[in-house]
Amino acid sequence: MLYALLLSATLFVASCLAGSRAHVVTAAQREAALSRHVQPFLQAVQAEQAGALEHLVRADRRSWLLIEPTLLTMLPQLPYDARGRLIEVMRERGAVAGALRGTRVLSRRRAHAAETLGTLAPQTCARELLRLLADYDPEVRRAAIRGLGHSGEPAAANALIAGLGRRRGLEPALVLHSLVRLGSTAVPGLLWGLDERHPGVRAVCADALGLIGAPNATEPLTLLLCDDPDPEVRERAARALTRIGSPAARGAVAVTTPTS
Repeated sequence: MLYALLLSATLFVASCLAGSRAHVVTAAQREAALSRHVQPFLQAVQAEQAGALEHLVRADRRSWLLIEPTLLTMLPQLPYDARGRLIEVMRERGAVAGALRGTRVLSRRRAHAAETLGTLAPQTCARELLRLLADYDPEVRRAAIRGLGHSGEPAAANALIAGLGRRRGLEPALVLHSLVRLGSTAVPGLLWGLDERHPGVRAVCADALGLIGAPNATEPLTLLLCDDPDPEVRERAARALTRIGSPAARGAVAVTTPTS
């Protein structure tokens, strides 16, 4: 699987960057850098060899700039220990600092920079990710949403919920995923979101509370189920109460569900 990952990542990098003239670098040079540094790393990880990262640590700066995008795409597929060690190496090699600079310039690499922050340092760069939620580029906003889901930042929930109702509204499914990933940290913001004017916001908040399994949300979700004017919101509230599964939640659904 790791070899297939390397091949797909190589093709991704070549297709994304082959047209760049900023640093006269050919696709063949990129592939050579990947073969020289990334392929031995993957082989060592697969064989569970000690010192697997040495192949990357020794990479010169030019090679590192060529292989860094591929390393970022590989992270979710690596074993946990290898992923954690590679994140540390990428931080030490300046990937986070470079990404912070990259999010502040008008360039097509801004989305990649935002993705780097959200992957390598979502906790320490949460403030920057919050700022990027209002970015004009939808790819940057998506990267910020994903990163904030890993941030553990209580303010992230409120910002994500508020972003659903903006003119450049955030994508509900992506926001829902990140809110659920935040877990109990998001619950206060989600309870606040149940009173939002926009029905789509209330629906997402109800869904997230059910998926998180927040028992203290039973009462406000019951009010939503009984009184909300939007049928979609009432349906989401009922589903959330069913997922929470407490006796009070089951009772609320039973009382408000019409019998045939």
